[in-house]
Amino acid sequence: MENWDDFRVFLQIAKLGSIRQAAKKLNISHSTVLRRVDNLERVLETRLFERRPSGYQLTLAGEDALAEITEVESRIDGVSRIVLGRDAILKGKVRVTLPEVFGLPLLVPHLKEFHRQHPEIDITLEQTYSHNDLNVRDADIAIRLTRKLPEDLVGRKLGKMMMAAYATEEYRVEHSPDRENSSAEWIGWSPNPQRIKSSPFPHLSVFGCFENVSIQMACAISGMGIGMLPCFLADKEPALVRLSEPEYLADIWVIYRSELRTTARIRCVRNFIETLFVNEYPF
Repeated sequence: MENWDDFRVFLQIAKLGSIRQAAKKLNISHSTVLRRVDNLERVLETRLFERRPSGYQLTLAGEDALAEITEVESRIDGVSRIVLGRDAILKGKVRVTLPEVFGLPLLVPHLKEFHRQHPEIDITLEQTYSHNDLNVRDADIAIRLTRKLPEDLVGRKLGKMMMAAYATEEYRVEHSPDRENSSAEWIGWSPNPQRIKSSPFPHLSVFGCFENVSIQMACAISGMGIGMLPCFLADKEPALVRLSEPEYLADIWVIYRSELRTTARIRCVRNFIETLFVNEYPF
């Protein structure tokens, strides 16, 4: 298949009758224009222009080619207007992936108001910690915990995820986690001996394994043990008291593919997320 850039060069020469003016119009070099038109004539196996001192003049074959290529250009322009128009309106699907810690506690309570303001934007929320979903185009926007933004993505840092140990006051008094022979226990998460070792209470045993932060909080509130929990959630829970200084876990990012930067519905949802984090949940 012929290179469309060759056809674009052909169109400009046909309109302007000059290699120099075509090069200036297309912002490319004089030699590039010559090379492209020569390549097109070679591929089509026909002469499209008569080279004359006054300029380039279309041959009969060139005039036929001009009519066909002009029609194709018009169709391409029409498709571009449709696509750009679609990207400029606040309508369509937007898939957002995020860790579960930000879903129910943060975004969900505000979705009703967003839907009221933008009823034609259809948001899908999916819980995951993986970055790969953006690279394979399974998502448009992602909220992620990371210390380094992936090089192939763009985004904005929303704050820092700080963690600390929490339990009920009754649990703290009854089990005295600071004591060497304490009967207190950690509410378990993914097996990670180093995290236990570097925790405020490395001498305590671990009970269970609960991946969901909401479940970990519920366990701590019920008096089951000590949870290592996000400060932005646990500090607001009146049943819990903080037992350690906050520890930095990772940065919070909203990330997306660069080609979606100007798509209206994507930008609208992204602004909603950024405003929500910055104004209502300053980490």
